[in-house]
Amino acid sequence: MASQEDTTIDLMLSEAIKTSAIEGEYLDRESARSSLLSILVTPDTLPDNSDQKVAGAALLLVDVCQNWQTPLTRELLGKWQSMAVSEQRYTSILRGAYRNDPSPMQIVSGSYGCEKIYCEAPLAIQVPDEMAISIDCYNLTSPLNKDKKHPEIARAGIARLWFDEVIHRFDDDNGRVGRAITDHALSQSLGYPTTACLTTAIEADKKIYYLSLEKASRGGLDVNVWLDYFADTIIKAQEIAREEMGFG
Repeated sequence: MASQEDTTIDLMLSEAIKTSAIEGEYLDRESARSSLLSILVTPDTLPDNSDQKVAGAALLLVDVCQNWQTPLTRELLGKWQSMAVSEQRYTSILRGAYRNDPSPMQIVSGSYGCEKIYCEAPLAIQVPDEMAISIDCYNLTSPLNKDKKHPEIARAGIARLWFDEVIHRFDDDNGRVGRAITDHALSQSLGYPTTACLTTAIEADKKIYYLSLEKASRGGLDVNVWLDYFADTIIKAQEIAREEMGFG
C-alpha cells in the first residue's frame, strides 16, 4: 500500500489533471507528477525544461495549499491566474491583471451555433471596485477570524459563484482560479490544506455543475440550487478522498 504522503501527492495530481480537463486541456500524468514533485521540493520554481502548461497547473495547486492561511488579495489572485495561464498558450491574454476590455463580458452556454447568454458580467471598469468589496467580505468572514461565525460551506460556495461566474474578473482562467479560491476557503474551514477531491467530483458530471451555475447566475441570483449542489459535491469529494487514502 502506498504511503499516506504518496497518496496525498496522487490526490493533488488528480485534482490538477481534472481541473485542466474541465477547461478543455489534458495534461500528461507522468509529466504532471514530475512537475508536482519538483515544485514540492523547490517551491515557487518552475521545473527546468518542463511543459509550462503542466508546470503551471502543478505550481498553482501547491501555492494554494501553502497559502491557505493567507488572506485573499488582488495580488494573490493575479499570481494564481498567471500560473494558470502559461505564456506559451496565449499572448494576447492579460496575465495577473483584471480584464480591461470595454466590451461586455458575456457568459454563454451551449454548443457552437446554439450558444445562449445566461449571464453578463460587470463592465471592466467596474471590476476593481467589485473585487475590492468582495475580497474584503471574503476575508472578514474567514473562519480564521475567531469572533466571526458564518456557515463555512456556504461561504466557500458563494465565493466560488461570485468570483468565478458573477464578476468574471480575468480575461481567461476564471474557472481555475475560482476552484483555487474554493480550496482556499475550504482549507480555512478545516484549519489545514484540504485533500477533498472537489474537482474530481465536479468533473464526474460537468453537465450538472454548469446547470447549477447557470441557474444561480440568472435573474435575481438565487443561490439555493447552487449551494445544494455544492454541499452535495463536497460530500462526494470527501468520499473520493477517503477511498483514495484507504479509509473507505
